[in-house]
Amino acid sequence: MISLGFYDFFFPFVIVAVLMFALLRKSKVLGDSSVINAVVALSMGFLVMGFPILTGLAYGTELATFFVQSTTFIVILVMAVLIASAFYPDISSVLMDKFKSSRFLYTMLALGIGIFVTSGLLTVFINTNNPAVTGIEPELPGPPSDIVIIVAALIIFMILIIIAASIVRKTS
Repeated sequence: MISLGFYDFFFPFVIVAVLMFALLRKSKVLGDSSVINAVVALSMGFLVMGFPILTGLAYGTELATFFVQSTTFIVILVMAVLIASAFYPDISSVLMDKFKSSRFLYTMLALGIGIFVTSGLLTVFINTNNPAVTGIEPELPGPPSDIVIIVAALIIFMILIIIAASIVRKTS
């Protein structure tokens, strides 16, 4: 599957398209039309699919590592909840109180950033082939790292705005 480009092209395309469609549909930023949400989500998916070709950077291994680490954490969290349910008869109310706190949000955000860094996905956005650092010219031109960081920050900011808008709509 690696030689067919499954991890570099198909897997990122499907993940981004599905996640973007779900976020757009849930937040209703673009309205109630599923067609518009699908077109935008597919466009984002194709953009991510073209990233390795446009930049010359492959991120399949790092993305697979990220999802393995994330899945491992989720399995550990589910097992902890199952074990805790043996000791707390009303585990759902205890979890709802914990999940609503800002401490839980910050903990999960820190854990996500930690998994992002340890999986190697940070090296995709920060080009290590900088000739000013290594003295060696890169074989393929990479994107300027400051622009990539700004674009990544803008994308993360937009996702946070979408999540915040969906939370505000639920409460009002």
